Amino acid sequence: MNIKLPDEVIFALELIEKHGFEAYLVGGCVRDFVMGKIPHDFDIATSCLPSNIRDIFKDFSNFDQGIKHGTVGVIINNRLIEITTYRIDGEYLDARHPSSVSFTTSLLEDLKRRDFTMNALALNKNLEIVDYFNGIEDIKNKRIRAVGNPYMRFNEDALRVLRALRFASTLDFKIEEETSKAIFECYHLLEKISVERIYIELKKLIVGLNVGLILKKFQSVFELIFNISFVNYDLILNSIDELEKDIVTRLAYLLSSKFVRKDAKSILRNLKVDNFTINQITSLLENIDIEISNKVSIKKVLKHLDEDIFLKLIDIKKVIDKDLYQNELILFNQIIKNKECYKLKHLAINGYDLNDLGIEGKRVGEILDLLLNLVIEEKLDNNKKILLDYVNKIK
Repeated sequence: MNIKLPDEVIFALELIEKHGFEAYLVGGCVRDFVMGKIPHDFDIATSCLPSNIRDIFKDFSNFDQGIKHGTVGVIINNRLIEITTYRIDGEYLDARHPSSVSFTTSLLEDLKRRDFTMNALALNKNLEIVDYFNGIEDIKNKRIRAVGNPYMRFNEDALRVLRALRFASTLDFKIEEETSKAIFECYHLLEKISVERIYIELKKLIVGLNVGLILKKFQSVFELIFNISFVNYDLILNSIDELEKDIVTRLAYLLSSKFVRKDAKSILRNLKVDNFTINQITSLLENIDIEISNKVSIKKVLKHLDEDIFLKLIDIKKVIDKDLYQNELILFNQIIKNKECYKLKHLAINGYDLNDLGIEGKRVGEILDLLLNLVIEEKLDNNKKILLDYVNKIK
């Protein structure tokens, strides 16, 4: 295991220890190290109280929005490090947040409250890992297992249900049997979780390596989230992993069933998906049945769709019918390379040219649209003189 800590992290760990307190890296960064990945975020757990943390780092920018839960953020050389006092969570009353926290000097007590064994590891400045719950073994075996009693963990925080599924999807891990049973027992508690938090997890889960298997195995969880039935969804669930790892493409495909498509916008709004993403997904669904077989048909679609959405559409169509959509990307690239006309801005004439011919008002837009269609259908060349001559004939 090759672990190299950033200088700022080493400095923070050493500074806390210099003042007589324990300090360990915890959570996802340790898991990433064990998996051979480079972490981006570093969280420190310590026996030091929040007030003392602020004193220790008084010469550095720090903020304490999370101080009621024992967290102080410290910025060292532009690197944010969150430092949290070891704590024991009180009773969970809303299936999400503890009603209270109490601080402790025990690392074990702090790690006991964490969700999964792979996230309950601690690493000191000497690169020694503390592993009370066999998290390293679970990581090596690509296994997600709750810390302690999984039913208690999910009842404490129902969002952990989706976190388990998200990790299974993104890391291509299996969920341990008892933890899996607890998910089916507790997933209804997701109804208590804000849809904003659910969508944050869902966005990561959907673009995972193994989302199709997760969607199938835990179908009832996703039926609750989307408020739809996955009956007759075998094709979609068996092939969604073939798509690019893109949230718009995969959500559109997941909602592309003819039984669901008409409700897609309301489903997405209920999940508080942003309008930009909703509009992209809606555009895909509106064009999903359009036949695309040659340059003319491609340009007719491109007239109304942005190029990046068109590529997502082709990605979906290739999955739906692998035989029909092999050459469309080649044709699309030819259109782009040759700068062929498929939008009004590509026409060799514009509204001012029509104004010069005495054409005004909405008639300008109507004629330009007509010309664009004729050019796309290859009935007129996109040449200024040819287009103006045609306009003079019909005006």
